[in-house]
Amino acid sequence: MYWYSRFWIGPSIKEKKWIICKRIQYNKLQRGIYVLTLASNKNNIIDIYPSYVLLQPYYKRQKLIVVGIAKGYEEAINLVKDIIEHIYKETGSVNVRDYIIKEIGE
Repeated sequence: MYWYSRFWIGPSIKEKKWIICKRIQYNKLQRGIYVLTLASNKNNIIDIYPSYVLLQPYYKRQKLIVVGIAKGYEEAINLVKDIIEHIYKETGSVNVRDYIIKEIGE
């Protein structure tokens, strides 16, 4: 799992972001926390996973790029909206994958 250096954080967990990130990295259960990653299907934009799903062996083997974390599904949806709006304002496009990959490569 790779963490995008400027990942987005839901407003309700801003103060606990580093604790939550470490717990996710060390496979600790995080109830109510959702992880936003670049979509596994290149035709989609972002995948939203409940953090407990990432504890499964299949996801541990995947090369996921985390672009955000949120508390609750509704906050995760709002965070996706914020990400898309931010990228659209900067590039005039909603191609999140290209934007993130370009930033990682620089």
